[in-house]
Amino acid sequence: MNSKLKIYLILFIYALCFIYLWGECFRGHDSNQITCGIGLVLTFVSAYFIQKQYDFKLDVWQKLFLVILMIGHSCYFFWNDGLRIFLFSPFFLAILFLIFNFFVFKDLRKFYNNIFFVLLTITFTKSYFSGYHSYYWGAVNERSIIIDGSGNNLQEKRQEVPNESVDISSFSFLDIKSDTVNIHSNKSFIFIETWNEDCYPCKIAIKELIPVLDSMNHKIESYFIYENKKFDKNVFIQSTMNIQELSSQNVLADYNQAFFTSMKMTAYPTFFVIDNEKGKIIYMSIGYGGKSSREMWIKKLKEISKM
Repeated sequence: MNSKLKIYLILFIYALCFIYLWGECFRGHDSNQITCGIGLVLTFVSAYFIQKQYDFKLDVWQKLFLVILMIGHSCYFFWNDGLRIFLFSPFFLAILFLIFNFFVFKDLRKFYNNIFFVLLTITFTKSYFSGYHSYYWGAVNERSIIIDGSGNNLQEKRQEVPNESVDISSFSFLDIKSDTVNIHSNKSFIFIETWNEDCYPCKIAIKELIPVLDSMNHKIESYFIYENKKFDKNVFIQSTMNIQELSSQNVLADYNQAFFTSMKMTAYPTFFVIDNEKGKIIYMSIGYGGKSSREMWIKKLKEISKM
C-alpha cells in the first residue's frame, strides 16, 4: 500500500476514535464538567502522540485532513442549532486543541507549550460546565425528564425527584419593581422556566418558547424565575432588561432560593408545568439543547393546552 495512503487511512481511524471519545465525554448521557475536561485532555495528549508516531513530520495536508474530518463531524451535529451553540461547546475547544497542536505549538515536549492547554482546559471546564449550566450542549433531547405525567418517574443521581404536590402560591418572589409577590393564577396550567444571566441554554429557551407560550396564554400562564445563589437585585433587574423577549413576561426572582431548594434543583434551566387546579407538577425537565428541545416543547405545550 502506498505509504501516504496508509498515513491517511491511519489518520481516518484516529478521527473515528476522536468521534467516539468526544461523543462519550461531551454528549454522553453521563457527561459533565469532569468528563468534558477528561475528553479535552485526552484530545491534547492524542494529538501529541499522533505526531510523535511520525516523528513530527506530518505534512500540512495530512494534518488538515484530520482537522477537517473533525470539523465536518461537529458541523453534522450542530448544523441545526447554529454557530453560537457550537462556539459554546467542548467540541469547539477540542478542535482548537487539534489546530494549535498541529500548527502552532508543534513541539509539545516543551513544558511551556503545555501550560497553555492545561490552563485553557481548567478555565473552560470551570466557566462552561459548572453546576448551574445546562447538562447538554447541541441538538439533543433534555437530559432528564424527572416527571412526565405518566406516573413513571425517573430519578437520576444528580437530581432528586421533588414532591409532585406543590402550592406555588406559598413561595415569595421578587418582581422587577423590587416588590415581594406570590404567584396567583386563574389559568389551568402554570409554566415555569428558571434562568440565570450566565446560562446560554436558558436564554435560547426563553427566545424560542415565548412565542409558543404567548399563543397558548388562554390556558397556560408562564413565569420566568431568575435563580442565583449570590442574588443581587441590581443584576437581576439589568439581566431581565437585557433580554428583550422578557419585556412583556412574568419575570420573578427566587431571591431567597426557597423555590430552588424546595424543588431540589441542581441546574439551569429547569422547567415545570403545574396543574393549577390540582396543585401538582405534571411535567418537569432539565436542560435545553436546540432544535430537538424546541420541537419537544412545542408538542408538549400543545398537548397540555388541549387538556
